[in-house]
Amino acid sequence: MPGFNINGSGTGPSNLMEVGRKHRFKVVISFADTDMELNVKSITLPSIEYDEMVAHNGADYVHRAGKYKYKPIDIVFYEALTATNDSMVNRLIFKKLPNALGEELGSFYKSNDFGGYGFTTTIIREDGKGLGYLTYQLFDCSIGSYDPGDLSYADNELSEVKMSVRYNRFTQG
Repeated sequence: MPGFNINGSGTGPSNLMEVGRKHRFKVVISFADTDMELNVKSITLPSIEYDEMVAHNGADYVHRAGKYKYKPIDIVFYEALTATNDSMVNRLIFKKLPNALGEELGSFYKSNDFGGYGFTTTIIREDGKGLGYLTYQLFDCSIGSYDPGDLSYADNELSEVKMSVRYNRFTQG
């Protein structure tokens, strides 16, 4: 699929190699006491943004990477209901994190398994057999924004919840 062989001579990348697909992934959010695999429609992968440092060297400018920051990821969930008719996203937002009134409801301030606070987000890229080949782990996560969407009798689309997640560091492996 991704490669080509010209006249059977093997020129170019292999046409037998499997490439990553955007729709093969799973997302797990972990607290000190719970792992939650959520029904995610889409997610942005973690990325780093560098400040630019410009040094003057005679008539030249020398550009260097400066401080870095991790850009928040955006997650869009399907609002799937569990067997107890309790939305998984609502369990994440209102039972594990401080709610809108500022009350402590869950394990937000407990140290997690990785020695930090908040929660850990794991994004697993999967191959065609459902096996993970690339994992991103985001540590010390906190919610930057939460949007439960809108409701309408005139619409028959699936309910979606949008959330932005900040994190202090991540690994890729």
